[in-house]
Amino acid sequence: MNLRQKVLDITKLAINAFGTPVSLFAPDGTKYDTDIEGNSLLCQFLSGRISIAPDSGEEMVVFRPVATFHRSSLVRIPKNGEIWAVEAPLDPDKPEIKTMLTMDPSKSIEGGRSLGEIRLYLSETKQS
Repeated sequence: MNLRQKVLDITKLAINAFGTPVSLFAPDGTKYDTDIEGNSLLCQFLSGRISIAPDSGEEMVVFRPVATFHRSSLVRIPKNGEIWAVEAPLDPDKPEIKTMLTMDPSKSIEGGRSLGEIRLYLSETKQS
């Protein structure tokens, strides 16, 4: 086994071990809540992170949800220009409360084949 394959396996293992169950919705409305193997769809889900305010130097919480999936687990891989939605818990202490988020159109999809992951930048969906 080569080094790249080991890195891919470790990335997948980390997402499976510490992932958050989510549902992914394609632009056509198809819901994906299982991975390609039929298990719960998991991602590394970050809903808030601590950053330093550039003006004051104080710590602040930045709310920019990001979902990182292992590419090999997805039945269909999102592409730039498509608007996907993710239903996920925003609060890790309350995983039963899910919120609908959509891909942020101002950010492109990140992640390549090198680590076998794909990163989606999300925005909270506002209902009117």
